[in-house]
Amino acid sequence: MKRAIQVLVVALAVLAVAPSASNAQQSAEEPFAKWGFRAGFGIDPDQFVFGGQVSLGQWAITRIVPSVDVGLGDNTTTIAFNGDLFLRLAIPDAKLWFYGGGGPTLAYFNPDAASDSWNLGLSLVVGSRLPLNASQGFNLEARFGLWDVPDFKLMLGILF
Repeated sequence: MKRAIQVLVVALAVLAVAPSASNAQQSAEEPFAKWGFRAGFGIDPDQFVFGGQVSLGQWAITRIVPSVDVGLGDNTTTIAFNGDLFLRLAIPDAKLWFYGGGGPTLAYFNPDAASDSWNLGLSLVVGSRLPLNASQGFNLEARFGLWDVPDFKLMLGILF
């Protein structure tokens, strides 16, 4: 399983940094890097979740979006470091667009009555984004965890 995760991380990195020359330009309507805050809830563990994300520009239809989430509740504190690669699906003549993808997640669990632990897993993500203007927008995101990371998160975010 560890080997499969390593292969997946390398494949996602190659896809992110090696777009074709004709599609390598970033979108004219969006700045290269955007940061934002997000909050929502998680299931297994059942928690209030908040954090931040950075959207690192767009190459063709891909976008690199690392994020950090802190979860509180269910007698556990979690911190998740996500390294996501998203594929964007725009709707012609509409502001709203959808995305999907995922990436590796490194999760720290600190239960109240037990010892803490670090776990590596994979997150699959689907979401939608509504731009407000060239630099701001909202996103709604569902995150599904595989292996030893939180099972599900629903997050609402704002990007600046």
